[in-house]
Amino acid sequence: MISQGKLVALATVASVTLGDIIVMSASLAGLGAIVLASVTLFTVLKWIGAIYFVYLGVKILRSSSTALLGDLKDVHTISIAVCFITL
Repeated sequence: MISQGKLVALATVASVTLGDIIVMSASLAGLGAIVLASVTLFTVLKWIGAIYFVYLGVKILRSSSTALLGDLKDVHTISIAVCFITL
């Protein structure tokens, strides 16, 4: 994330924050109590989540075929100490 630039890092932080706000708002609105009371709704949400994870896995496996072994020489190596230095 940091290796791709500050703009990508800030976009990631903004999207995670937005996702957290949506989940907290849904919880405050009582969606958690509704899901807890309805076993069927909870089961449906679990299956939707499972199907989404399978979709993400297939998408990652299909995109990984474009990577070449020659791309490894372009990877920059850094020391462990650099990871703890704040920019």
